[in-house]
Amino acid sequence: MFGYKLIGVNAFTKYPATANELAKYLAGEECQQQRAEELNWGSSNIAVAESDLIKNDEAITAILSQSEYSVPQVKISATFWAPLKTFGNKIVDFDSPMFEADCKDLLHTTIANIRDE
Repeated sequence: MFGYKLIGVNAFTKYPATANELAKYLAGEECQQQRAEELNWGSSNIAVAESDLIKNDEAITAILSQSEYSVPQVKISATFWAPLKTFGNKIVDFDSPMFEADCKDLLHTTIANIRDE
Protein backbone atom coordinates (compact mmCIF):
# COMPACT_ATOMS: atom_id res chain seq x y z
CA MET A 1 0.00 0.00 0.00
CA PHE A 2 1.20 3.46 -0.67
CA GLY A 3 0.35 7.11 -0.53
CA TYR A 4 -2.42 7.57 1.95
CA LYS A 5 -2.49 9.32 5.27
CA LEU A 6 -5.64 9.56 7.26
CA ILE A 7 -6.19 11.46 10.47
CA GLY A 8 -9.39 10.42 12.14
CA VAL A 9 -11.36 11.85 15.01
CA ASN A 10 -13.32 9.57 17.30
CA ALA A 11 -17.00 10.46 16.92
CA PHE A 12 -17.52 9.82 20.63
CA THR A 13 -14.70 12.03 21.87
CA LYS A 14 -15.50 14.24 24.81
CA TYR A 15 -13.93 17.22 23.00
CA PRO A 16 -14.89 17.04 19.30
CA ALA A 17 -14.03 20.65 18.44
CA THR A 18 -10.54 20.32 19.93
CA ALA A 19 -9.99 16.94 18.26
CA ASN A 20 -11.05 18.35 14.89
CA GLU A 21 -8.71 21.31 15.26
CA LEU A 22 -5.83 18.97 16.13
CA ALA A 23 -6.59 16.79 13.09
CA LYS A 24 -6.65 19.87 10.82
CA TYR A 25 -3.36 21.08 12.29
CA LEU A 26 -1.64 17.68 11.86
CA ALA A 27 -2.73 17.51 8.23
CA GLY A 28 -1.91 21.15 7.53
CA GLU A 29 1.04 22.68 5.78
CA GLU A 30 2.72 24.16 8.88
CA CYS A 31 2.83 20.87 10.80
CA GLN A 32 3.76 18.83 7.73
CA GLN A 33 6.62 21.25 6.99
CA GLN A 34 7.89 21.02 10.56
CA ARG A 35 7.75 17.20 10.48
CA ALA A 36 9.66 17.16 7.20
CA GLU A 37 12.35 19.46 8.58
CA GLU A 38 12.76 17.88 12.01
CA LEU A 39 11.91 14.21 11.38
CA ASN A 40 12.59 13.77 7.64
CA TRP A 41 9.02 12.60 7.15
CA GLY A 42 7.44 12.63 3.74
CA SER A 43 4.37 14.81 3.47
CA SER A 44 0.80 14.26 2.44
CA ASN A 45 0.39 18.03 2.11
CA ILE A 46 0.80 18.92 -1.56
CA ALA A 47 2.65 22.19 -0.99
CA VAL A 48 5.20 20.53 1.30
CA ALA A 49 5.47 17.42 -0.89
CA GLU A 50 6.45 19.62 -3.83
CA SER A 51 9.11 21.50 -1.87
CA ASP A 52 12.84 21.07 -2.49
CA LEU A 53 13.18 19.72 1.05
CA ILE A 54 11.14 16.67 0.09
CA LYS A 55 12.28 16.39 -3.53
CA ASN A 56 15.97 16.40 -2.52
CA ASP A 57 15.66 13.86 0.30
CA GLU A 58 17.29 10.60 -0.85
CA ALA A 59 15.25 8.33 1.41
CA ILE A 60 11.93 9.88 0.45
CA THR A 61 12.93 9.81 -3.24
CA ALA A 62 13.78 6.10 -2.93
CA ILE A 63 10.44 5.38 -1.29
CA LEU A 64 8.58 7.35 -3.95
CA SER A 65 10.35 5.41 -6.69
CA GLN A 66 8.80 2.24 -5.28
CA SER A 67 5.29 3.63 -5.61
CA GLU A 68 4.92 2.24 -9.14
CA TYR A 69 4.94 -1.25 -7.60
CA SER A 70 2.27 -0.45 -5.02
CA VAL A 71 -1.46 -0.10 -4.74
CA PRO A 72 -2.84 3.16 -3.36
CA GLN A 73 -4.25 2.37 0.05
CA VAL A 74 -7.39 4.33 -0.69
CA LYS A 75 -8.24 1.86 -3.48
CA ILE A 76 -8.11 -1.20 -1.25
CA SER A 77 -11.56 -2.58 -0.63
CA ALA A 78 -12.92 -3.79 2.67
CA THR A 79 -12.47 -7.38 1.43
CA PHE A 80 -8.70 -6.89 1.79
CA TRP A 81 -8.92 -7.11 5.57
CA ALA A 82 -10.65 -10.51 5.88
CA PRO A 83 -7.64 -12.52 4.62
CA LEU A 84 -5.35 -10.42 6.82
CA LYS A 85 -7.52 -11.10 9.86
CA THR A 86 -7.23 -14.82 9.22
CA PHE A 87 -3.48 -14.47 8.76
CA GLY A 88 -3.09 -12.50 11.99
CA ASN A 89 -5.24 -14.86 14.01
CA LYS A 90 -3.21 -17.87 12.87
CA ILE A 91 0.08 -16.14 13.62
CA VAL A 92 -0.92 -15.38 17.22
CA ASP A 93 -2.62 -18.73 17.91
CA PHE A 94 -0.30 -20.02 20.61
CA ASP A 95 -2.17 -23.33 20.84
CA SER A 96 -1.04 -24.18 17.32
CA PRO A 97 2.62 -23.19 16.90
CA MET A 98 3.75 -22.42 13.39
CA PHE A 99 7.04 -23.27 11.80
CA GLU A 100 8.80 -21.13 9.20
CA ALA A 101 7.47 -23.23 6.32
CA ASP A 102 3.94 -22.93 7.69
CA CYS A 103 4.29 -19.14 7.88
CA LYS A 104 5.54 -18.99 4.31
CA ASP A 105 2.62 -21.11 3.06
CA LEU A 106 0.16 -19.03 5.09
CA LEU A 107 1.56 -15.82 3.66
CA HIS A 108 1.29 -17.12 0.08
CA THR A 109 -2.29 -18.27 0.75
CA THR A 110 -3.15 -14.87 2.23
CA ILE A 111 -1.75 -13.05 -0.79
CA ALA A 112 -3.66 -15.35 -3.15
CA ASN A 113 -6.88 -14.76 -1.19
CA ILE A 114 -6.41 -11.00 -1.37
CA ARG A 115 -5.87 -11.14 -5.14
CA ASP A 116 -8.97 -13.31 -5.59
CA GLU A 117 -11.24 -10.93 -3.69
